Amino acid sequence: MHTRATFPISSMLRHQALSSEAVYRVLRDDGELVSVEVLAAPGLEHGTRLTITAQSARAMAAVSERPAPRPDTRGRLRLGAGRLRPAR
Repeated sequence: MHTRATFPISSMLRHQALSSEAVYRVLRDDGELVSVEVLAAPGLEHGTRLTITAQSARAMAAVSERPAPRPDTRGRLRLGAGRLRPAR
């Protein structure tokens, strides 16, 4: 079954799990599948393209601006949680 597209192109999605956070930009929404680009995610290189299910994308929070990376306690860059705001 093919559902209608619900994610605007270039909108951003945030996924939080445990103590990590990832942000993706929507490239294409085919209804059941959503193509995204990694903006920031632990273990994934910026610019990596992924295809996720629309159900997974709906489980993520929409964000209105790209977060600024900041170093974590080990000197690696991570997302600044205070820089993300839910999209309206």
